[in-house]
Amino acid sequence: MRAQPPAPSPASNRAAAPVRQAGIAPPGEPLHLGRRALTFLIVVPLALASSIAFAVGLRAAMVIVGAGAANANALALFAVPLAWGILASVVLMRERRSAQLATLSLYALAIVVGLVPGT
Repeated sequence: MRAQPPAPSPASNRAAAPVRQAGIAPPGEPLHLGRRALTFLIVVPLALASSIAFAVGLRAAMVIVGAGAANANALALFAVPLAWGILASVVLMRERRSAQLATLSLYALAIVVGLVPGT
């Protein structure tokens, strides 16, 4: 016994959905390129600098606590990309520039521990 092919579905009388282009501003809308460039500059180089400052502070804290220099260095090297990703996500979630810069500044305060003499 052979199976019957499925019956064709009846033609729909609905109109086709409109074609939309995601991520493209409607004609005449400003692109806000300056604001977008500033966001990029805040999230990429400034967040990286804050992450490095955090890692330096973390390394210094580990040395103060008594960890070996090699272990403290390895922890700092692991901390930079992790901290950078987390910080970039947090900064992008902030709505105001002042809140973004305050987050970066607070994160970078960990370098104060690294400025302690003897670390």
